[in-house]
Amino acid sequence: MDESARCRMGFIEHIPGIRREPPRRPAPVQKRIGVVGLHEGRTLVLGLDRATKARAVAACDLNAEKIEAARRERPDLFYTREYAELLARPDVDVVAIYTPDPIHGAQIAQAFEAGKDVICTKPLVNSMAGARLIREAGRRTGRKLFVGQSTRFFEPFARQRRAFEAGEVGDLELADAHYIHRMDWFYEKSPWAAGATD
Repeated sequence: MDESARCRMGFIEHIPGIRREPPRRPAPVQKRIGVVGLHEGRTLVLGLDRATKARAVAACDLNAEKIEAARRERPDLFYTREYAELLARPDVDVVAIYTPDPIHGAQIAQAFEAGKDVICTKPLVNSMAGARLIREAGRRTGRKLFVGQSTRFFEPFARQRRAFEAGEVGDLELADAHYIHRMDWFYEKSPWAAGATD
């Protein structure tokens, strides 16, 4: 990827019909988040700018290009390619795991052992061994795990739910569900995406 294309990468700032909330002021007490995996996790880093009870303080990825792209958007964070280095940081209260599914179990257990609570994307694990590893580490350490169900909070889904609950769409007669792809368009700006002034 050439430098000009890399510099254009960023978070989509405006989608027609969607109201953007301004960043909120930090609350006095916040959970400090270390994000692992800067492909999907990058949206969490940027989304936490608007949070009142949590803020990103560190990020980790094996891919140096993803770290550099995130650093251009959030230069104030600590960045590393070493998961153990992120876990050792005393300023990280919660580890947010956005890595490939097969390694979730081991990473969650390591975070628990390091005294960190965890947010993890779904699917949580791909095997019973991974589930047992998490259960045993959780029982041993008493740490907490939250599994993120992110799309339920996307505005189009929330708007549909409000319309249904308000009776605006009539009785539900059929529900047809489809897998939502990785949505790369959501993570990168592209020439077709509306700009902030559109």
